[in-house]
Amino acid sequence: VQILNVQREEYRSGGAANVATNLAALGARVSCGGVAGRDASGDRLVRLLRERHCDAAAVVRDPGKPTSVKTRMIAHNQQMLRVDRERTEPIAPAVQKRLLAAALRAAAKADLAILSDYSKGTLPPEFCEAFVRRARCPVLVGLKSRDHRKYARAAGASLNRGELRTLSREDDLDRGARKLLRELSLKFLLVTLGEKGMRV
Repeated sequence: VQILNVQREEYRSGGAANVATNLAALGARVSCGGVAGRDASGDRLVRLLRERHCDAAAVVRDPGKPTSVKTRMIAHNQQMLRVDRERTEPIAPAVQKRLLAAALRAAAKADLAILSDYSKGTLPPEFCEAFVRRARCPVLVGLKSRDHRKYARAAGASLNRGELRTLSREDDLDRGARKLLRELSLKFLLVTLGEKGMRV
């Protein structure tokens, strides 16, 4: 049995909140939207966003969906175990409606919107289709979801080589990229290639 003697604990925002805080660290003015539970972890997440200069006005609190928490146990710079506490069913229609209204309000004052999908139930197809259609700024998406058609007509998208292969069902990078560009009517697609960089 592995025994870890706790020396310190640290809290970090993850998922889409990590994307938001990284953009804020680069100097962007950021508003973050999403769903957090009405619980202590949700309070902590909103506090972390604000501490990292992200406006959290579009974070909707939902008592029916606990905040996702991933606990990583690390010893000597090696992750030993990760414990996930989360529920990934789609958000309720009433919560979806509140989130869409809040996200569209934030997008109305933005130069750019990013939908960062981690397949945790926060971005169902109806939400994504409505947001892409109604946002007054260009929308960029991360194509992590197998249900990628919900992002049709976004300005651009990013994904990695494996995700491109899965979504396009093509082994050839150029053929797969062109197929997705056509299928989703995107202006551009960015494919990350690990140690080989990226391709637009």
